[in-house]
Amino acid sequence: MDDLSSCSQVGCADWYLEPPALVAGGPHKFAARYGLTTTQRPHSLPASGLTLLELVVAVGLFALLSLAIFQLLDGTLTAWRKSEVRRNQMETCTAVLELITKDLMSLEAGARGDLLIEWETFDTEADGSRNTIWPRLRMVRQASAADAARLAAVAGMQIDGPDLTEVCWAVLPTADDRSVGTLWRGERLIHGGGNEFLDGSFIGRDGYPVGGKLDELTGGVLWFQPLMATQTSVVHDGWTMGHALEDVATSWDAWKGERPDDTRHEWNEAPAGMPKVDGRPLLPRRVRVAIEYEDPAQRRRRTRLSVGVGATDIALSVDNETRVPASGGFMLLDAEWMRVKSKSGRRVIVERGVRGSAPAAHDAGARISYAAQTVREVLVPTYREDWKL
Repeated sequence: MDDLSSCSQVGCADWYLEPPALVAGGPHKFAARYGLTTTQRPHSLPASGLTLLELVVAVGLFALLSLAIFQLLDGTLTAWRKSEVRRNQMETCTAVLELITKDLMSLEAGARGDLLIEWETFDTEADGSRNTIWPRLRMVRQASAADAARLAAVAGMQIDGPDLTEVCWAVLPTADDRSVGTLWRGERLIHGGGNEFLDGSFIGRDGYPVGGKLDELTGGVLWFQPLMATQTSVVHDGWTMGHALEDVATSWDAWKGERPDDTRHEWNEAPAGMPKVDGRPLLPRRVRVAIEYEDPAQRRRRTRLSVGVGATDIALSVDNETRVPASGGFMLLDAEWMRVKSKSGRRVIVERGVRGSAPAAHDAGARISYAAQTVREVLVPTYREDWKL
């Protein structure tokens, strides 16, 4: 027999079931049993396995596929983290603005009403100069029966029906990061008694209110600004600060008692064109409240100055220019606000000392902070039914 393919014997196909290695005596016995020569080999299936080239190609394809999956997953997680940060920002700002809107829309316009809005300065860099400004709002508002009952229960009082309350809003430097502010709010029933929040002794000489009277709302506040429209302010084409009749006010004194201290900051100057007080407090037509809140996750990723700057320099060098606001945006560096004019690579041209701040020197490594602004305009009703409280 010359070839297994020409074998016609019945037993010739049995070799498929009995490999030569399993026959006693080895391949020679196997060949003799089935009439084969020792040079003939039975047909077998093609050899399995990968060549080195095929293995290299397979590993390369797997690496490319893994990289694509990783990039897709990383992009998805990054987008999710950013959306969560934006959602948290929006929720925080919305909650704050809803609460202050409720207070402003329920201002008491009767003889017992009051509204005092002023700016306080703080020495946040411990250098003997007051270089950070924050606003403070104190008012008398009407509380619903439910709100009055809640406050009375806290104070251990018993009342029935609506009442008047005092409210104080204040932004104070944060204890562990004094370049940002913490927003506080307090409310108390008047119920026939005198004012406490609006009393002159409520605010100390250092600008801090009496401890334990206010509750913390949120930290991470970069900017908080109330603006008031007087009887002559023009606001349909924008809220412009200034001293003209058509400009808006940065401070307010409902009884024109010169209570905001203009020696603390120029924004405490009385607005122009205010009418006389005639037995009722003067209230603004509208109030515009703007807040900029920086989420802690954003703060950790902010860029920093790569080179220190003096008080007169307008060109800054930063570590990452993509983490600087676009042209026209505002950014906070220590206690100084700046407005971005242009960017070219890591070089940023700015306008110094805006938003009521003063230009100052900044060391390399100083953090640059900024956040999106959320604004609420409140129409203030100037008439209230006399409840004879």
